[in-house]
Amino acid sequence: MDGDYDSSRIYVLLEPEELEGIVRSVVRDVLNEYGFYPLPFWEETSREDWSVIEELSKASSFKEAAQNLDLSSEELGA
Repeated sequence: MDGDYDSSRIYVLLEPEELEGIVRSVVRDVLNEYGFYPLPFWEETSREDWSVIEELSKASSFKEAAQNLDLSSEELGA
């Protein structure tokens, strides 16, 4: 995956399950690309990791998340 949206792909969906399969595949690819797949067990995830995950989910950009966590973008992993 190179980060660019491929507008030449056309999907014809006949069933909701087909959309679910496409979304699962894309999410898995993104997680894998950034080293988050396979996911660790919940019990193995530290409080610090949960704080980072929460901040990433709330921020409007990676840079904003890094600032809110008092980290540089490089420290956060950009």
